[in-house]
Amino acid sequence: DGYTTSEESWLKAMGSAPTVNTSRPTGSNTTARNDSGNYDQNGIWTGGGSGGSGLASPSYNPADIAYLDDQRGRLEGQQRSADTALTNGLTQLQDSYSKEVEGANSRRAQALQDLNTKREDTTRAKDSALNRVNENARTLAEGLRRRIGMASGSGSSAFQITAPGAVSRDATEDRTGVLENFGVNFRDLATTEQRQKTQFEELLSDLEAQRKTRESDFRSGILEKKNQIDTSLSEVARQKALALGGGYN
Repeated sequence: DGYTTSEESWLKAMGSAPTVNTSRPTGSNTTARNDSGNYDQNGIWTGGGSGGSGLASPSYNPADIAYLDDQRGRLEGQQRSADTALTNGLTQLQDSYSKEVEGANSRRAQALQDLNTKREDTTRAKDSALNRVNENARTLAEGLRRRIGMASGSGSSAFQITAPGAVSRDATEDRTGVLENFGVNFRDLATTEQRQKTQFEELLSDLEAQRKTRESDFRSGILEKKNQIDTSLSEVARQKALALGGGYN
């Protein structure tokens, strides 16, 4: 999924469900006694026998209880580690998500800036083209007036109406062509902007969905390990109860 956190490494290190070593310690802890008391098949003291101080002896092997308590302590430590791994892992996932969103926002801002620059450039180019049309129309009109004025005088209809009208029609057609051409450019820019906006929103939705999936998977992995630890703790408690002579089975 693109993420490797210390907590995921912890999950891998945990491997399969924690197991409880059910074998009892052997050696002097269970067999080196100064009396001939009774033991069951597990080497647990059941009383009786001769020798010793005469004080009442426990009906369980203290070494067994110490071993099971050590097992319980280790499992409880793994539980605490799992809680820490969950907290740290969720923090790392959120940090990674925030960085991805920040990167997407940065790219979006740059894209908008580029579009605004193109729009400004296009506006200036359109205004420049219109100015050229107007300037050409004025130059043409002045030239025609000079020629017509020299030929028929400034009071003629050609000088006052025909020539200016013809120049005006040509200029209007030229302006229309300029506006149509640049209108296509502006529409393309608007289409690009809308497409980028849609893609950006889809990207944010996708990032959010990925974050939720990764968080759910990570929580599930931690929960599975904690359930395995709880099962092992229950087994340790069961064995201790049996060792103490209880009926926990």
